[in-house]
Amino acid sequence: MQTIKCMMSGGFALKIYAVLIENFRGIRSAKLVLPDHAVLIGDNNTGKSSLLEAIDLALGPDRLSRRPPVDEHDFFEGKYLPGVAASVEEGAVPDEAEEAAAVEAPKITVEVTIIGLSEEQEARFGGNIEWLNIETGDFFIEAHPAGVDAANIKAALRVTFIGAYDSDEDDFVGNSFYSRSLTEEDKPEPFTKKDKQHCGFLFLRSLRTGSRALGLERGSLLDIILRLKEIRPQMWEERSARSPPSTWQVTLRSGFPGCSPASTSR
Repeated sequence: MQTIKCMMSGGFALKIYAVLIENFRGIRSAKLVLPDHAVLIGDNNTGKSSLLEAIDLALGPDRLSRRPPVDEHDFFEGKYLPGVAASVEEGAVPDEAEEAAAVEAPKITVEVTIIGLSEEQEARFGGNIEWLNIETGDFFIEAHPAGVDAANIKAALRVTFIGAYDSDEDDFVGNSFYSRSLTEEDKPEPFTKKDKQHCGFLFLRSLRTGSRALGLERGSLLDIILRLKEIRPQMWEERSARSPPSTWQVTLRSGFPGCSPASTSR
């Protein structure tokens, strides 16, 4: 069972309204419109974790630090190379142009729509904000479109992750972008790590033991919280100045939304 909850930001219930996924793992194409509190229930290998991993690709602050961000196993049916266009008529002999024609290489696409934005978030994301009719799923550029019940209109932000195979570099590439910039601007605008931190999405994977959660290994719950609060570098400096590695002690002096200040030792 996997759970998707609302994220709180300054008293606002920031939430994921919808997720659109294409060519990711076992998902060829899917769109989910989520309620305020969604619980995913299903057998193993039915896509629950894949959905959360897809959201993490688009919104996770540290997810794209992994290089490459995706690999061949993340593509639907493992297909990431461009194919050859089929001939129009079966048995027909294609000319050289047709023979050279290639189908575009598959791409992983994850589009996440967020609503419940605070005034601070609306100001930060500025021209990338759209206005969503939560009843129909239609988007508008203006905050008060004519003929639409104002109660159904919410400020929304769309973020799109695109992953693909770069044949020139012989490697996989991927990044998150403001969705509007993909169609309205000459050059897509990246949705940066700082932008993601302002969204507040945090994907906590299944934890085997409490020691793993509170350990300082990269990817642990404690490590993720420290990095999001940007206090880990200062923490290492303080630790080095205070004591040798054999007596490391770390204190979280700054709380994190949903967490109380705590301490751990090693």
